Amino acid sequence: MKKRFKALAAVLCTSTVFGAISPVLGAENGGSQAAAQLIELLKAKQIISAQEAARLVGKGEGADLEKTLAGLIGMLRGKALISNDEAVSLQKALVPSAGTDAAQKEVAAAARPEATPLLRDDKGFIERLRGQWVKGGYSGEEFDQMVSEKPDVAATIGRMRVMGAVSGDDADALEREYRSNYLSGAVGQMLEEKEKESLPLVRSAVSADIDEKIGSQFKGQWWKNVKLTGDLRVRYEGDFFDKNNAQIEKLDSNQQPFSPGQLMNTTNDRQRFRIRARLGVIAKVNDDVQAEVSLATGNTTDPVSTNQTLGDSLNKKTITLDKAYLKWSAAKSADVWFGRFPNPFFSTDLVWDPDINFDGFAVTYQPKLSDSFSLFFNGGAFPIQEVELSQHDKWLLGGQAGVRYIQYQNFIAKAAVAYYTFENIQGKMNSSNPANTDNDYTAPLFMQKGNTIFNINSLNGRTAKYAYASKFKELNVNGSFDLGIWHPLHLVVYGDYVKNLGYDAKEVSTLLDPADPVRDAQTTGYQIGLSVGHSDTTDFGTWKIFGSYKYLERDAVVDAFTDSDFNLGGTNAKGWIVGGSFGLAKNVWLSTRWLTANEISQDHELLGPSGPGPLSIDVFHLDLNAKF
Repeated sequence: MKKRFKALAAVLCTSTVFGAISPVLGAENGGSQAAAQLIELLKAKQIISAQEAARLVGKGEGADLEKTLAGLIGMLRGKALISNDEAVSLQKALVPSAGTDAAQKEVAAAARPEATPLLRDDKGFIERLRGQWVKGGYSGEEFDQMVSEKPDVAATIGRMRVMGAVSGDDADALEREYRSNYLSGAVGQMLEEKEKESLPLVRSAVSADIDEKIGSQFKGQWWKNVKLTGDLRVRYEGDFFDKNNAQIEKLDSNQQPFSPGQLMNTTNDRQRFRIRARLGVIAKVNDDVQAEVSLATGNTTDPVSTNQTLGDSLNKKTITLDKAYLKWSAAKSADVWFGRFPNPFFSTDLVWDPDINFDGFAVTYQPKLSDSFSLFFNGGAFPIQEVELSQHDKWLLGGQAGVRYIQYQNFIAKAAVAYYTFENIQGKMNSSNPANTDNDYTAPLFMQKGNTIFNINSLNGRTAKYAYASKFKELNVNGSFDLGIWHPLHLVVYGDYVKNLGYDAKEVSTLLDPADPVRDAQTTGYQIGLSVGHSDTTDFGTWKIFGSYKYLERDAVVDAFTDSDFNLGGTNAKGWIVGGSFGLAKNVWLSTRWLTANEISQDHELLGPSGPGPLSIDVFHLDLNAKF
């Protein structure tokens, strides 16, 4: 019922609707009563002043309804709530004497801008709903897409109720607030009071006409279902190294040492300016299918970074295909993803770098148990490396189950358990025959640093090629608690834990050197963090500060896909991350981070002349961000 009234209110000031309800307004007693109610509501909602309301009522003394309506039409025109053409149409429909000089003078007099319009628009209210949606654990981009597809406040609140972003009671309160404080709600209240008299007329005379007019107006306008999104980040980055750091060999894209024994930079501080640009198109294919294609800076050899470093003789920068997927809303609260899409799992950067996207197939399902409780299930199959000459393609299979509890503007709690298994990721030794390269494919296409690796060519004397010594079957448990009793300020506490259940110490030692003793497993990682401030810093004056401690052992996760900023990527590191952000203007904000990391184990697999030693790296980021 409420949605129906809000939909009617949105078109109340059109000639079609006024024409439809004119028999009610023109009734002998009901007309004056309805006009008086409308005037009082407009005055209560500060759309017209008390003086204007008194003037309108004065015109209607003696049941002179035509003068009241003429004055009201003029006043709406003067406040730019209706156009000139609409004012003329309304005069003809509601005021029989509209063609007379007297009636036209009434409209013209009332249209004079004697009072400042106090109509409040819906933008601020929509922003509040967006903040609550983000607080509920959903993305702001998803909210923007939802509103652009159906710009109706009641429908938006209903969707938030279904998705668990607000409870039933809170949704009802939001609807009441909207109806009480905004024009569409005020008129909706009047319609609700006059439902028995006006609704049959409105239903019969308006609905079909409006559908026909809107359909003909927007027919063939495909761009109404397309949304452009994007963001830009300009970064200063400082990388600071301990002068006593170990020297570590650098690998090329084939996981072979650079010739002649090129080393990673582990001792010389580095200053860089970097940019990240992303541009995407989201299209509504039909009621159930959405498509997105997104481009980003970066390259095709590094899956965990979309940065481009400035300072290459003013050369042009590389643009890559970052996302390309179809999302099918197969059922209520269930989506199926195909292609290359954002990370479907609830996670932190302990396991997955924030810039990583997933190839393959995923399913997300979020059943609602009550107004406050909901579950979520995420899973999928993701190809890591397709091997042309082998049936042993590398895959990631993942599943996650979690629970979400939401109490509107008080707190949100989320917890989840995930299991990720990497198939055929462990390296295999090539035979002693130098011509045998059958197992070369087991070397990964991309690594950062930290995992235990071995030379798969150690038996045949060919150039060294490195692969993972361990299997990876990662158990991940994480959660967050968002305390919003000081809304819009929030206190968020989060934690993450991961354990590689696929590590076999005896098997790893055999691959490295059968004569070595069994190595101790280093397969655990965790992160705890805290943030204080606004959930979103895309408005001027909004702010947030945060801090966390991270501990990630050598073989806890696949080093290729974890955070590329902490310790400049990879595993076998522990340390602190602190930072903050501040809104400079609408959709423009400044952010900064300091990441300080030390090695956990000094027994590096790839070493230069210095042998085993420490590895300490500090990283500073200062980012200017903008989005659209």
